[in-house]
Amino acid sequence: ITVPIEERFAALTAHVQGIVAEILGIPAREFTKVDQGFFELGMDSLMTVELRNRLAKDLGKSLAATITFKYPTVTSLVDYLVTEVIDLDFSLKPLAIGANQDSNIDPLNEEDLSLEELSDLLLQELNSLG
Repeated sequence: ITVPIEERFAALTAHVQGIVAEILGIPAREFTKVDQGFFELGMDSLMTVELRNRLAKDLGKSLAATITFKYPTVTSLVDYLVTEVIDLDFSLKPLAIGANQDSNIDPLNEEDLSLEELSDLLLQELNSLG
């Protein structure tokens, strides 16, 4: 079973959104301003470094120190990560729903997955790609 492209993109967006919300100290479900600039949201330079470091760790890739200046919103950052950093063709790479062995989720029903679970599965897939 594969997760539709839109859900993969949404999972990565939710993951980045969750990190930004955590750094800003607000509940992830309350953070919906994916097109608002990080600095407008109250992020300072130390917070943007934390964001970059956490994304680099999660993706297993090095990221430029200026990434949050060049891509200053969740939307622009995710677009950049998908097209330039991850280099993942979402239309051709199926995401294995059953990859998480510790889960109680029915691997045959992706509708049972929350955005957080989809995000975790996406990260597992990204990490397996190297």
